[in-house]
Amino acid sequence: MNDNSITDIGPWSEMKIEIVRAYAAAYAKVLARQPFLKFAYVDAFAGAGRHISRTTGMEVQGSPRAVLEVEPAFHEYHFVELDQDRANELEPLKAIRPGRVHIHVGDSNQILPTEILSRFQYNKYWRALLLVDPYSIDLDWKVTSTAG
Repeated sequence: MNDNSITDIGPWSEMKIEIVRAYAAAYAKVLARQPFLKFAYVDAFAGAGRHISRTTGMEVQGSPRAVLEVEPAFHEYHFVELDQDRANELEPLKAIRPGRVHIHVGDSNQILPTEILSRFQYNKYWRALLLVDPYSIDLDWKVTSTAG
């Protein structure tokens, strides 16, 4: 592990992770009631999957880990991370949902439209919850439009 791959976060980020977890749980619960639908979770700026709390100094789950623990499970999970060291930190998370977790290394502006969003077509009964929370990176408007 590279020491730079784990970031420290403040209380607002810890609250955001809890909000993402709760929203993903509600989303999965509603969509799981539609047996003809498949649904995915996409985190466009996943990070290392864990952080250090500035408040307590303790390790805190990141949004990827928090969502992987949601029941019912999503059919697929896609985590995009620009930094290779942080993406490497995500690899062990594949064991939580074997065969469902996909880690993409690179710029979300290229990966989302070419490798991920095209998979989830409305007419093929796929739905996706897309978390876009960039840290010092801009998301191209074309990607936002494609996601819509």
